[in-house]
Amino acid sequence: MSLTLTGGPPTFTEIPDEDLDAGQILTAAILQAINADANWAAVSCEDFWGYYRNRETVALPTSAADGYAYSRMELLYTWEIYDTHPSTGALNGTQSAPTTGPPSGPGPILQMGFYVNQSSGLVNCQVSYYQNNSSETDTTDGILLVHTLARRMSGQQVLYGYIVGTQLATTVGTP
Repeated sequence: MSLTLTGGPPTFTEIPDEDLDAGQILTAAILQAINADANWAAVSCEDFWGYYRNRETVALPTSAADGYAYSRMELLYTWEIYDTHPSTGALNGTQSAPTTGPPSGPGPILQMGFYVNQSSGLVNCQVSYYQNNSSETDTTDGILLVHTLARRMSGQQVLYGYIVGTQLATTVGTP
């Protein structure tokens, strides 16, 4: 189901508790504020995804609901390995399953390294192959499926990582 909002990006409006107490008159202004808050809640956190290969930059997303353009500071990237083979062409966030070519190096995979830079959205893919004669071939093979988690108007970078109460990443700002 798709959502389309009109009138520009919604904003959050604080409604005092006493305005919603029993016996209070529910005015049009309060109902409009409740509607605006519901619209805000529907789009304040969004998820985007696409396929990327090495050295491609994750595009800044725009909300399909209301046209809000996200900044890099409002985004958190998570990813999963789609394939260790190279893509046959540019991907740049396509949502169609990419076609792959043969590995760029001989032999079995020795090691892999993948990540998405949280500050720039730059995708890095590295796959190393090993031959029996002790030769290693480093390549930029690999395709990532990148999920972009967008938190609207957060004003501070969304970058957190915790496992069992142990902080893994530097906390920049607050959610």
